[in-house]
Amino acid sequence: MSNTEAEKKLYELALEHGVLVGSQGLGLGKNNSDYDYIIDYNLITKALEGFNINSLSKTNARGYFNVLPPLGNCYRITFRINTCTYDLICFPSNDYVEKARLAFEDLKCVPLYMLEDKQIRILLFEKALKSRFSE
Repeated sequence: MSNTEAEKKLYELALEHGVLVGSQGLGLGKNNSDYDYIIDYNLITKALEGFNINSLSKTNARGYFNVLPPLGNCYRITFRINTCTYDLICFPSNDYVEKARLAFEDLKCVPLYMLEDKQIRILLFEKALKSRFSE
């Protein structure tokens, strides 16, 4: 399986099982905005079985989620398809993905004009994540 095949598979997984977050998830994305998805890492490893996942652009994403209890392995996989950049934030279980989805849904209650500022959006998402993970 080539990198291109793996990236297409990742794209399909993101659309089918991922949670679109960030500016695109809120409808605030611009033409050059990337697409951020939160997804269960186990789905990726199963879907890409037989492919060297380490050849993908994978970095530790734990630093993005310091507000949360220990998540175990948390990765960010970045890839491009055509002119779009996709960042998959990979949590170690579907339970964690569901909590992140609920936290992102909480953001949708905030007026969009307040979420246009990325720093405010990040702070509010961190607060929502902390709340959802403490339940």
